Amino acid sequence: GGAFEGIDFAMMVHPFPFNAIYPNVLSISRMNIVYRGKSAHAAAFPWEGVNALDAAVNGYTAVSHMRQHLKPTWRVHGVITNGGIKPNIIPEKAEMDFNLRAPNNSELEELRIKMRGCFQSGATATGCCIEIDETEIPYSNMKSNTILGELYRSNVTLGIIYGDKESDRNTPSFSTDMGDVSHQVPSIHPTYAIDTDCPNHTSGFTAAANTTDSHELTLKAAACMARTVIDVVYKPEMLEQIKHEFNNS
Repeated sequence: GGAFEGIDFAMMVHPFPFNAIYPNVLSISRMNIVYRGKSAHAAAFPWEGVNALDAAVNGYTAVSHMRQHLKPTWRVHGVITNGGIKPNIIPEKAEMDFNLRAPNNSELEELRIKMRGCFQSGATATGCCIEIDETEIPYSNMKSNTILGELYRSNVTLGIIYGDKESDRNTPSFSTDMGDVSHQVPSIHPTYAIDTDCPNHTSGFTAAANTTDSHELTLKAAACMARTVIDVVYKPEMLEQIKHEFNNS
């Protein structure tokens, strides 16, 4: 069962500063780490306190020390979101949010284990309690269907130029719930470049996206998907090939 039961295939496109039919879509886990200690007056009775911020700093630093031993394809990034209230009060609570990414779910689990050890070290060193939770459902890596991808390529119009599959491997990585979809039904998630060098989720990219040229490129990318659907509808053997690849990959 599920939302995609009875669906033959799925496609999605997204603007980026680069073009790729087979982009590097990584598995992702989002973790929330909470350290709990004991508050005390930092000048009068510091020995009565258990510093949760020190635990967070130790955990964060342990992650930095671990980076030497992480695979080049793994990504770890985080922030301290709560470090206390006032400098004269030893923090009884500190909090961090981290994203962990890897090329597939099995490698993501390896990375999870390493990062949990780093976070736990902060608690052990300071005597704090620790809570580690995955704040959102993890996303899987993208399992791109090459039959569907090449059919999409054949429908690309003027203004969108794609390289080969090998060049796509060198494009920047990201994560999306479309990765989960691709493990349920044959899927592709091409990106199309708008006129900017600014990365996604920046003010520069937002400004570039809000232009007539970018809107026209979006319509062209959507039209490529529509023509791909028409090809599959009128060529039933293509759907058989798409599903065969999916079922045997």
